[in-house]
Amino acid sequence: MASLRPSKPVQKALGWSILQSAFKLTGLYGVGKLMALWFGPAGLALIGQFQSLLYLQQNAGGFATYNALIQGMSQQKAEGRDPMVYLRNGLGLGLVLSLGVTLLWWLTLPWLLAPVLGSNFPLWLVVILPLTVMGSALWAGALAQAASESHYRRNALLNMAQTSSTVLCFGFMGYQWGLNGACLGLGLAQIPLAIYSYLHFKPHIGKWWLNARRFLARREFLDSPMWPLVVMALYSVGITQVAQVLIRSHLLNEFAAEATGWWEGVQRIGNLWVPVISTLLTSHFLPRLSQAKDRKTYTRLSIQAALGSAALVGIYALAVLLLGSRAITFMFSEAFNPMLAVMPLHLATDVIKAGVWGLHNAMLARQKARWLILIDIGFHSLYVIGVYWGTTRYGWQASVPAYTLAMCSSALITIMLWIKIKSSYPAYNPS
Repeated sequence: MASLRPSKPVQKALGWSILQSAFKLTGLYGVGKLMALWFGPAGLALIGQFQSLLYLQQNAGGFATYNALIQGMSQQKAEGRDPMVYLRNGLGLGLVLSLGVTLLWWLTLPWLLAPVLGSNFPLWLVVILPLTVMGSALWAGALAQAASESHYRRNALLNMAQTSSTVLCFGFMGYQWGLNGACLGLGLAQIPLAIYSYLHFKPHIGKWWLNARRFLARREFLDSPMWPLVVMALYSVGITQVAQVLIRSHLLNEFAAEATGWWEGVQRIGNLWVPVISTLLTSHFLPRLSQAKDRKTYTRLSIQAALGSAALVGIYALAVLLLGSRAITFMFSEAFNPMLAVMPLHLATDVIKAGVWGLHNAMLARQKARWLILIDIGFHSLYVIGVYWGTTRYGWQASVPAYTLAMCSSALITIMLWIKIKSSYPAYNPS
């Protein structure tokens, strides 16, 4: 019976992951359904564009420190050091990144507004956008602390609070003020999360703003050990949103807004599995992979992460395909049924993507940030080029084969590099 004990942390992580993900999926369903009913495919496309810009600024700002904080705090704890010192520096670095993103956005706004959101989109809304995500470093720190301590319950409750804030703000403001109000609600939903995180951290980190100011004045952020993982996050997450914005802008220019809304709907159904997999990987596998000392342990955890993620997404994909048009109508409305033609291939590719994510976390644990950056750049470059080339000739549906081709190429490269990393581990625990 002793051999069953190692599986208990996985079961606990999966249990809380399923709980919070079910809550998040319910919230995403509610938001997506309201978008479809209130604004139709065209409105869904525009709100999706705004969301991509919001996530881009959030993840290129304070939230870029998330994975670095998980790994760093886990290692500090394993070495018997105080992880709060690492956390304070991470919050300071997150503030630096947020300020940089805000200034860059404001400087480039005159050239970006019309091509990306259209000339009729309210200027005031995009001006205040980066301010709504300024406190994302605090939110990243709260999640990273829970993950580094394997505190699955706290991690789940934090994510559930984020979902509640988003649904309430989006629903209320969208109902009151239409599409512009819905976009504003998505931005303002980030503020309660930052306030809550600050109140949670205050007993441990003191006056955060004073610490951050000293961090800036001493320029400690220039030689922070977090930069390799932060740069990886800036590329991998940032380039994802940039690619989404480029593809969506291209589709809006080439086709009717409704067709872009169908593409947006495919992305949203495909992304419903992301909360389960990302939480399981970051809260359970990443900390343990970071502490692995020998090849056998590293290989076992890597395979568990990859195959487990792929299996979960495979079950989800099969359920969606069996439901067919009923799933589309349930999620959105009958106006989105043209999505059915491309859903099987997209969901099959998502299964591959989930497995690749598992191996990416294994590579991340070995601080191979540069490798992951190159993989992500290659994938998204191939994806965007394929969409631009294919959709111009064969319609918006060609975006899905472009996604499949790019993901299969990424998977092959990832497997080859992971095998190389695995072979570098000692056969036995050196301790």
